[in-house]
Amino acid sequence: MEIADKWIQLGYAIKTVLKIVGILEATYYARRKNQGKPKVDNGGRPIPGYSMKKDGQPVADEQIKEWKATAACSASFFV
Repeated sequence: MEIADKWIQLGYAIKTVLKIVGILEATYYARRKNQGKPKVDNGGRPIPGYSMKKDGQPVADEQIKEWKATAACSASFFV
């Protein structure tokens, strides 16, 4: 994007520069429009902090991390 801006500021045609650089016009103008604005989190589903076992019981993420660390350090992991 910076390369395209450099050549456009030197007076070259926007469409030609974007074609050479490989940026779509829509992408160029969208990024230019949003330049300097902080990226906003659009929400989404929050991370619950647990996973479910096959039988439906919840298991805390910290417990899963502990199991993974134990498995990684065990001798049977490397065999």
